Amino acid sequence: SAAASAAATARGRGCFVGAGLMVADARLRAKASAGSASSGSRAARKAAPQPARKAAGRGRRRLAPAAVRGAAAGTGALLVAASACWALYGAREYQAKYDPFSVAPVFGYSKLRELPHDVQAFTQGLVFQRDEARDVLWESSGGFSNSELRKVDLETGEVLRRTPVAGMFAEGIAIHENKLYQLSWRSRYGLLYDLRTLEVIRRWSYSGEGWGLAFVSKQYAVDPRRDCFYMSNGTDRIHVLDAETLEEVTRVHVMDGNRSIPLLNELQMVRGELWANIWGSGYVARIDARTGRVNSWVNFMGLLTAEHMQPHPGHRLDVFNGIAFDDRGRGRVFVTGKRWPRLFEVEVNESAPVASSILPSKPFFLDEATVKRIHASMNF
Repeated sequence: SAAASAAATARGRGCFVGAGLMVADARLRAKASAGSASSGSRAARKAAPQPARKAAGRGRRRLAPAAVRGAAAGTGALLVAASACWALYGAREYQAKYDPFSVAPVFGYSKLRELPHDVQAFTQGLVFQRDEARDVLWESSGGFSNSELRKVDLETGEVLRRTPVAGMFAEGIAIHENKLYQLSWRSRYGLLYDLRTLEVIRRWSYSGEGWGLAFVSKQYAVDPRRDCFYMSNGTDRIHVLDAETLEEVTRVHVMDGNRSIPLLNELQMVRGELWANIWGSGYVARIDARTGRVNSWVNFMGLLTAEHMQPHPGHRLDVFNGIAFDDRGRGRVFVTGKRWPRLFEVEVNESAPVASSILPSKPFFLDEATVKRIHASMNF
């Protein structure tokens, strides 16, 4: 805590001040001893004949090394005390500042259901909605010339409606008050749709790239006075936009312990936590939306298996991406990936973590061949 850190700092400073006082005392004692001996020798020299005075002068010159030895002893005491203070407090604070460590536990998952998913959908954003008598997913499918906004039947995977998105590589989406918000990757603007007609009613601009998007109510947002959208761009910083004006109001730095978490991608609020898929991996960070602290991780590796791909020989899979949440009742979580043939309803196994932290694993580039291919294709 901040209080504990301040106390440790104060103890460390006190330790160094104490060491300084020890040295000062040692130096004063050495100086006093040298001064007393020197004063006595001066009186003796005055009463002594000339040859004795010369000898006393040689003795006086021998007092200087004694004073130096006293000062050296004091300096040695300072070094010993400083070393002790460093061992007790300094090293701990240095480690907290510079040595990467992870404190959030890692949980596993259970597959509850498997549902069909279009293998041609390059999933960039996924949102659940209860529409009339059926459950649907809104899906943003990206591409340089074939981006789409899709309305998909949850149970069958049938595409009920598709709207081409021209002029941009479609990215994350979010729904708020019967409006759908969609990001672009590098075009630096987003589109606002009327959810009933899918008519574009507004276009807004933002800086940098757009990756994931999630609506965060004021109950959980960094600014408790306003509803917000949280927008990722592949870094360790989440841009926070005012839900009404879509102007950026602040940023949230995502960290696990003292380790910054980069490659934040798909975003979704799930039971009051911000879930963020880490691009190029099967890990999802569960984040405190107000502070940016990672509460825990979920490792979704092994979700898609070779058996799932047998009906699709030669198909080019892509990375894990897409999180949707049905907030009715206790809630349901759905996840998938780009060009995956399955959508999964999953549940986090909260009973016991599978690991105490993500270290020393490689959560960000588990499938290095896929990541290299994607980097090459996108000119990273």
